[in-house]
Amino acid sequence: MQSAIDAISNPHRREILRLLWETDALPSGEIARRLPVTWQSTSRNLKVLRMAGLVEETRRGTQRYYRANREALRPVADLLHRMWEANLDEIVAL
Repeated sequence: MQSAIDAISNPHRREILRLLWETDALPSGEIARRLPVTWQSTSRNLKVLRMAGLVEETRRGTQRYYRANREALRPVADLLHRMWEANLDEIVAL
């Protein structure tokens, strides 16, 4: 889970995940066009997300398509949810 947390610590990678969460799959060029960074930076960020298991890559001809791996994000979401609930419980106790 640490690699997933490290991967989502970057705002551009979070934006990539948001884009992929809202779509079925996007080619890398389309992802790059939607971000305020270079294609090379987008490519590096996609690699980090893929290595962390947060996105999946498929090839269609010469293009690479990416989609969010929702199951891989579940443990991170569960951790954040538990932390959020614990914090709310502490606030209510005050």
